[in-house]
Amino acid sequence: MIHKCNVHCHSVDPKEKDLLGLNDDTGKWLPFAFDLSIVVACKLSTDEEEELAFNCTTIFTEFGDTFILDTMYDDFVSKWEEYVTGVDEASGPDDLEL
Repeated sequence: MIHKCNVHCHSVDPKEKDLLGLNDDTGKWLPFAFDLSIVVACKLSTDEEEELAFNCTTIFTEFGDTFILDTMYDDFVSKWEEYVTGVDEASGPDDLEL
C-alpha cells in the first residue's frame, strides 16, 4: 500500500550550516510517497506545540532510513496497523516463512 504525504527535508547541508554559521535549519516539506511495507517502526516526532513537527510521525525503514512525515501520528499508526493486519491475514496461519 502506498502512503502519500510530505516529508521534512533539510534545506541546507548540515556541514554547510556550520560553515555558514547558521544556528538552525528549519528545512522544508516536500511531497513524498512510499510503500508501507518498508516501515519497521514509528514514533511521535514531538509533542512540543511550538515545534515544526508537532504531532507528526517519524518512521524508521528496513533500510535504516528515518523520515519525518507531516501525517499526524494517530492517523499514521491507524493506517499502518490496518496495513500490517491485512498482510498478516493474507499470509494465513498455515503459511510458514523460513
